[in-house]
Amino acid sequence: MNYNILGIIPARGGSKGVIDKNIKLLNSKPLISFTIESAKKAKLITKTIVSTDSSRIADIAKEYGCEVPFIRPKELATDSSLTVDVVIHCLNKMKSEGINYDYVVVLQPTTPLRTPKLIDESINLLIDSGCDSVVSFVDVGANHPFRMYTIIDGSPIPLLNHNNDMTPRQELPKFYIRSGDIYAFTTDFIIKNRQLMGGDCRSIIVDSNNSINIDNENDFLLANLVISKR
Repeated sequence: MNYNILGIIPARGGSKGVIDKNIKLLNSKPLISFTIESAKKAKLITKTIVSTDSSRIADIAKEYGCEVPFIRPKELATDSSLTVDVVIHCLNKMKSEGINYDYVVVLQPTTPLRTPKLIDESINLLIDSGCDSVVSFVDVGANHPFRMYTIIDGSPIPLLNHNNDMTPRQELPKFYIRSGDIYAFTTDFIIKNRQLMGGDCRSIIVDSNNSINIDNENDFLLANLVISKR
């Protein structure tokens, strides 16, 4: 059976942590271009669009062959705007043009190492399992919760109730954090629940060598190093 699958790349223009983050040059290319190229190479996405409030981002997205069928309203491009509202806005805009989608994949431009293979594997898992959502995760590595503390009145308090702070990392239980590479879900699920993940949610594990979520200048430096070595 053929399904209509929409890829959404959310890229607002008002980034404050890193100015113009979504189009900042990474290895001589705009950051968003890496996600556009992966989405275009994925075999299972029917259409990929960029949702942005910025005409500059829209122009760059189009240069790399991605559709920008509308400009996102300013009220959906603030620091407090939720991605789920952006996705529902996109679905409603496409529906108003007579186009309905069975599944949606959100591809954040801040995870440039994502591969087309990962996108297709996530979509296949979503369809074959009949679940509501699929989210990518990566091993927390050295930042293990058993080694995390909060500081109260100058005193370190373990985040978790445990006695494993000095245990070798290889012997600690596995913990994961969302990698930001993939949020995939059925259209019905997000419309009814207004959530990017939940319901019958499945995980897809990303190798830490293939996942960087760019949030600051140091992340850009690391991503530049990884991509240049590739």
